[in-house]
Amino acid sequence: MFSFRKRKGKLNGTVTISVMPDTKGFSVNVSLFRVLGSTSNLPYGGKPPGNAYRNLTWIKEREDPNNFPLKFSLTKPSGFYFVDVGVIAFREVDGKMYAQVEHFFPNEKPVEIVQNEETFIQLTVKWPDIPLGELGSYGIVYPSRK
Repeated sequence: MFSFRKRKGKLNGTVTISVMPDTKGFSVNVSLFRVLGSTSNLPYGGKPPGNAYRNLTWIKEREDPNNFPLKFSLTKPSGFYFVDVGVIAFREVDGKMYAQVEHFFPNEKPVEIVQNEETFIQLTVKWPDIPLGELGSYGIVYPSRK
């Protein structure tokens, strides 16, 4: 009998963010980008468009930015993957809330998920030192009242 379950492996890992800015809270996720092999280059030249994030797994949403590392565990089909770490930092400046979104590919090489095995990966990202006024804007979101 053929089973897709046997073709999967487990990826366990941790995410650490260094130099996190002052935040009111943050959210962390990982996205896997499947590639052909161990010598593959970063997908999309390291800057995937928004619609490329189809394989997104939320890790944590929390208020304490100093509680690292964050742990995650994923079961995925065996193969090679680049792991993208996405972080949204909710920052308050002059009484206004801002959501700063950053994406990172912390590893230079793809990780291999092996059938019926567990693989461990440590991901460390350094928050960019970009003044809030120099960040791009994608619009304003207002809370809705029901």
